[in-house]
Amino acid sequence: MQTIQRFNRINDEINYLYHTASHKMGLADSEMIILYLLHDYKKLTQSDIINRTGMTKQTVNSAIARMEKEGWVQLGKRTHHRKIISFTALGTQILQDVLGPFIQAEEKIFDDWSQEEIDLFLKLNCRYRDQLRHVVDTIKERR
Repeated sequence: MQTIQRFNRINDEINYLYHTASHKMGLADSEMIILYLLHDYKKLTQSDIINRTGMTKQTVNSAIARMEKEGWVQLGKRTHHRKIISFTALGTQILQDVLGPFIQAEEKIFDDWSQEEIDLFLKLNCRYRDQLRHVVDTIKERR
């Protein structure tokens, strides 16, 4: 089996595990992804979310609308024709109660890794991302 096939299979399994986790937590996949992004970046626009995830505009709009209706997020001031999305107090509580324990469990995975293994893992992932970005940049658009 080629390296990329092995990588893709591992990646598929990881994606399925995140899907299963979001389902068990009562979240749609898109909601979990957006909660993670807001956890990491604090404030984002819908365009930021689309650009970081590749989710469609419709998926992001629908997820944000559901989360706003539930009182988890609020749409703030417009900047450059875009509204800033941020957590409400309830959203912060949801993050702490629902997603927080999962994020802590993820972090604990690395407790068994040496610092050298962690550094290498991150370095190789960054290297792969950078080289893949170059490959994607060189693809000629078909239209």
